[in-house]
Amino acid sequence: MRQVFSSPRLENVERVAALLREAGIEVQILNGRSYKGNRRSSFSYREDAGGPKPAVWVTRSDEQPRARELLREAGLLQGQASTRSYLPQDGLVFAAETTAAPKRRMTRAAKIRYTLLGGAVLVIALSWVAKPAPDTRVAAAPTTAPEPALDMVPPTVEASVNRIPVPRALATTVLADALTRAAGPVCVAIDGDTPPAPLLAELEAGYPDVRPASACTGGDGQAAWLEVANYRTDGSGAGTLDLISGGSDATQGLITRVLDVRRTGTDWSFTRSE
Repeated sequence: MRQVFSSPRLENVERVAALLREAGIEVQILNGRSYKGNRRSSFSYREDAGGPKPAVWVTRSDEQPRARELLREAGLLQGQASTRSYLPQDGLVFAAETTAAPKRRMTRAAKIRYTLLGGAVLVIALSWVAKPAPDTRVAAAPTTAPEPALDMVPPTVEASVNRIPVPRALATTVLADALTRAAGPVCVAIDGDTPPAPLLAELEAGYPDVRPASACTGGDGQAAWLEVANYRTDGSGAGTLDLISGGSDATQGLITRVLDVRRTGTDWSFTRSE
């Protein structure tokens, strides 16, 4: 629905509604008479003067242009100057082309809140103005001779070296190479323990007289000793490994050689120490 006319006089609103209905336009009156109201010989006003005014609304939006044209011809709209008027002009309120939204009145609580907020802002502003200005005088810094520029050398970061169990592939490679220079039975060990059975089987394929460390009693003159231990690496695939060897005579003692080892893919290589 669209509002086309409003007036504080109920009779004016009713006459405009009757005019539009006679033209075949469906309209409604809002804020009109209550069911207790009656028509008097004089003009009638709503009891609540401050409330919404009676108004004529066109029910169908497509009939609004024709309704406005009729009101212009009757001199009830300001869009066209006319000396002829269907109704007395006193007290008429013409509807605008677009109905403005009613202004929202500020509540008492909102007024109090904004008043307190404004007072707080004013107090803060006054306290800021009354604050003494800081001393702008800055003592001159003593002039010092520029320090000689130092050559910045990037710090050397040392990789952390960790001791981990000897990998099986590395142990197989080093022990198999050492057995090529052995004679007689040899007891083998990895980090002081007996090697796993699959590793012993690989070594026996190239040197049949290999015995696990658990089957040997050192110094009995029956077998030599061969062990790999203490693998140290920084995680890059390269590191060092101890190769410990000794004869069948315990009085000869054990000899430890340090090997430089490197992994390339799944293969291991090392530098042999004579």
